[in-house]
Formats: sequence, structure tokens, C-alpha cells
Amino acid sequence: MNLSAGFVIAESFRTYFKHFVGVIRYPLIMALLWGMFGIASIAFLGTEFLSAGEDLPDPSWGAIATVVMMLVIVAIASIPLTLAMTRTLYRLYMGQPADTISNEVHAVKHLIWPSIYTSLLAGIIILGGFILLIIPGIWLGLRYSLVHTALAIDGKTGPAALKVSSDLIRGRWWRVFWWSLAAGVVIWIVSTVLQFVVLTPVGFLASMSWEGGWVLSNLLGPVVSLLVFPLGALPAIIIYAELKKIGPATEAVTPNPVQ
Repeated sequence: MNLSAGFVIAESFRTYFKHFVGVIRYPLIMALLWGMFGIASIAFLGTEFLSAGEDLPDPSWGAIATVVMMLVIVAIASIPLTLAMTRTLYRLYMGQPADTISNEVHAVKHLIWPSIYTSLLAGIIILGGFILLIIPGIWLGLRYSLVHTALAIDGKTGPAALKVSSDLIRGRWWRVFWWSLAAGVVIWIVSTVLQFVVLTPVGFLASMSWEGGWVLSNLLGPVVSLLVFPLGALPAIIIYAELKKIGPATEAVTPNPVQ
């Protein structure tokens, strides 16, 4: 098997389209959670605005605290869904049957707190690189780019997750950089074209003074992003899966971003 940018891109799209119905369930649930949070926030803050008549006062500290608390709850609830989606995408890519959402979420619920502190640990290290100089930050960012994938798939947390990512990328930094960049650009182009195709007619209707045009446009934009969310997650999963098969590099690989 010749791991290359073309392979990563082709396998990402193959897995995405072949199992679209199975993988889209996760972002749909996350969208429902965040949509409920948005509606609840508007409704809650709007109560204060309406009670003040025509004046629109600044929201009270109680209202702000309530919205922040709801935000934290939804953000934490999204963590096991994201981890479960990663596990499902990995299973499907490896040709294994996908488990139910409830079983996958149950399997990763113990990783909620480890996911938070592992993210903080990696973030602090990467931020330190950016503070020193931009280039070390970029180098560290890619070196630890597989941390969340290692956590979701193999349950690696904290320093162990950082070590797995670092070991797999060591000696292959330029290759992984090229694979990730190429796949990211292609998926971004697909997402941009899809946004243009879907939103241009709606924008035209809005320009014709159709009152619902701007509402529909604001709704469809996130929906399109939602549709490509699993696709955007696949390159890292595929790179992780294939590098696991190869194993950590035993010696430095000559930088060659052409493959």
C-alpha cells in the first residue's frame, strides 16, 4: 500500500459517500443540541428584553451565567459524540461494522474528562511553540495532530496520547503535513462549492426582498457545514490508521512533500 495524499483524499471520499447515512447521524445530533442551546439562549435573554418594553437593557449577570452554564453543558455533551463519531468512522474505514450511537457513546463516556485535560496539555505545548516562534508552533501542532484520534480509537490519554501521535509522525513530518494539507484543501474546495451552489439561489431570493431569504440562508449555511463535518474528520483518521499499520519510524525519513 502506497500511502500518499491521493490515497488519503480518495479513501476519505470513498468512506464518506459509502457510509453517509451511518456517519451523518452524529453531526445531526450535535446540531440539534447546539440548535436547542441557541433557541434557549434567545428565548431566555429575550424574556428580559421583552419585559423592558421598547428599551433593550444589558442582560443581567444571572441571565449571562445561565447562558454560559448551558453553553458548558452542551459543549461537554458534544465531546462523547465527537469521540463516538471518530470511532465509528475508524470502524467503517477499516471495514468493520458500525455500532449503535448509544453503544459508542457509552464506550467513550469515561473519556470526557481525559479528553479535556489531554486537549489542554496539547494546547499548552503548541501555544508555547507559537509564543516562542511561529514555526515551532506549526511543527508541534502537526506533531500532536493525532492526539484526539489516538484518544478516541485507542483510549490513549494525557502524555500517552501525545507520545503515540509524536511516535507516528516522527520521521514523517513533511509527508503528514502534505497529506493533511492536500486533503484539507480539497475538502475545503468541495465545501465552498457546495455552499455556493446551495446559498446563491437563496441569496438571490433575499435580494428580491423575500423576507424569509436571510433566515433560510442563515439556516442552510450551518447545514452544509454539518454535511461535510465527517468528511473533514476522515483524513486524520485514515492517516492514523495507516501509520499504525506501518508503526513508528525507526529512522528519519528524508523530507519529501511530493508523495
